[in-house]
Amino acid sequence: MNSCLRAQGGATATHRARFPALWSLLLTGLVLALAPGAQAAPAPAPSPTPPESAAGAPFGVQAGLYGLTTLTGGHFGYALKAGARIEDSAVIYNESDEARTFHVYGADVTNAAGGGLAPAQEGQKMAAVGAWLKLDSEATVTVRPKSRATVRFSLAVPDGTPPGSYLGSLVTALRTPAVSGGVNTETRIARLVELTVPGTADLQVSLTELEHRPVGGGEESTVTVRNTGKSSTPSPAR
Repeated sequence: MNSCLRAQGGATATHRARFPALWSLLLTGLVLALAPGAQAAPAPAPSPTPPESAAGAPFGVQAGLYGLTTLTGGHFGYALKAGARIEDSAVIYNESDEARTFHVYGADVTNAAGGGLAPAQEGQKMAAVGAWLKLDSEATVTVRPKSRATVRFSLAVPDGTPPGSYLGSLVTALRTPAVSGGVNTETRIARLVELTVPGTADLQVSLTELEHRPVGGGEESTVTVRNTGKSSTPSPAR
């Protein structure tokens, strides 16, 4: 997990590496890949070397503060109270010999078909991190050959968000037009965004009475479990 630039509203930022640095999913006409997590550089400056491309893609994506922290991995990790906002950035490297146009957007992370996790498709309704992550400029970015561009974004946690862990991603997509009647392909590199909203949970449950009813010559028993606890966020420091 990697980097934060500045926090507003009394927010704090932490970095944790609880997720694998690399996971990928290949679909027909769509390549979805995560660039390998880069090891933190010992020098106090970003490495000038572009990140290794995902699945042979002619581009790479790094967290904006890659090389400036002591943490491993090239993803993003934050701890923000409900109502807080933080700003950060990602760097897109175009390693090809021609200008490339990329589409960048935030996405929730959902269960993928066949198991595992994957970023939600663009156009799907985002309910958490994908909806809270906003780019500071246009979502389409054109990068010159053998160059790089910085994309800035903010993450604002809505007031009243329950404490817990939320997982999303910052997706950078390169669309390749069909050639000679082929299919369009899209290569996506998704950097994980792990958000922790601090707070405490009052774990309390209630049970209904056990109910019995005959079913097919036997008997079925049911009980309803309800969560009656509450969660609370920490009070601001005074």
